[in-house]
Amino acid sequence: MFQSREPGTRARSVTLFILAAVLSLAVHSPACGNFIDQEVGARPLAIGGAFVGVADDANAVVWNPAGLTQKISLEMTGMINRIYSVEGLRSDYFAISKTVKAGKMGLGFAWMRTGVTDVYNEDNILLSVAHQLGNTGLSAGITLKRFSVAAPGYEYYNDPNFKGQDDCWSADASLFYRRGNTRVGLSVKNIVEPELTLISSTVAPDRVPRELAVGASYVFRNTMLLSGEMRRKSFVPSYYDSRFTFHAGAEAWFFDVFALRTGVDAGRPTVGWGLFVDPVSVDISLLSTRRIGNVYRLSASLRF
Repeated sequence: MFQSREPGTRARSVTLFILAAVLSLAVHSPACGNFIDQEVGARPLAIGGAFVGVADDANAVVWNPAGLTQKISLEMTGMINRIYSVEGLRSDYFAISKTVKAGKMGLGFAWMRTGVTDVYNEDNILLSVAHQLGNTGLSAGITLKRFSVAAPGYEYYNDPNFKGQDDCWSADASLFYRRGNTRVGLSVKNIVEPELTLISSTVAPDRVPRELAVGASYVFRNTMLLSGEMRRKSFVPSYYDSRFTFHAGAEAWFFDVFALRTGVDAGRPTVGWGLFVDPVSVDISLLSTRRIGNVYRLSASLRF
């Protein structure tokens, strides 16, 4: 009897320990944890995160809004992840985009949440607009962003300095140039570096860093994509290796139905595949990280 209950008891103990650790770190260390690297979409992640110079689907809302002028159809994409198989610990993402005015303007919306149910949440809401600049092949985009953090689980500690939640605003600006099979993108994220804190007595609120990303891609015969990108953050936490990161990837399509992808994301190998059966596509990526091992991402998209 005791032996039959031991695995479940141990699993619950591990889960409670992880949740308590997450809450403690969230409140007493930087509140901008997941805002530092907002990497979403299985397809962009599978090609090493080198997507600023690609930006040809709904994921452009997050990666490079200026690329939204490339799509004519209405597209929705979403990603749901259960992190480390811990109940309640999850990362969710949804984006929708539409090109209007005969492809001259693109609109987009995205929502991201990372956290533990009823314990801690980080939310980011993005609203994007892009417009072509004449007939030059150049588009410009801007995104208004709202950051929110909340730790309802911390209320049990009755800390008089606990604010409950915090909100702030920022914006992204970007450019995208396309000529023939060549595409070049530039993005500046968090032009105004937002500050977040959950404890009112905090002397130095946590800032979300500004990030500059420059990337380019080339398409061969509409079947193979090569992409590269460089990023630089204004600052990074001490546990990061560098403010500069390099990203590269490749994508090969077979019969416009099946895609194989691979890349290097700041030194981490990535692989993935995609399946498209009009109007639905499913994408899977696998990232190998030095600190936490393999990370899987699954996305689904719908195009009209």
